[in-house]
Amino acid sequence: MVRVPPLPLARLLRGGGTKRRSPTRLEAFDPNEVPIESGIPIPPAVGRGAPDRSRILLERMKPGQRVVLPLQQAKSLTSKARKLGIKVEMRRLADDTGGVWRVS
Repeated sequence: MVRVPPLPLARLLRGGGTKRRSPTRLEAFDPNEVPIESGIPIPPAVGRGAPDRSRILLERMKPGQRVVLPLQQAKSLTSKARKLGIKVEMRRLADDTGGVWRVS
């Protein structure tokens, strides 16, 4: 039988032997010497990622139309619609699917 030496209590409490890295320190700056610029327009955002599929689907739907999605996606679509101010109703259908109806 091989005897394993006991681990120190502190190592057990923090979850193993992973080393913690010290935070990266940024060089301090003098706020009185940082130049402030005026009249510079904000450039347009670039690379905002893939188009929002939920928004595209909701914009394609007309009031009274329904889509059937897996339950979790139906819940996500309902949440997105509410954030966009689009009224929808969701009902749980058979086999873990959800129906989302656009109301307005």
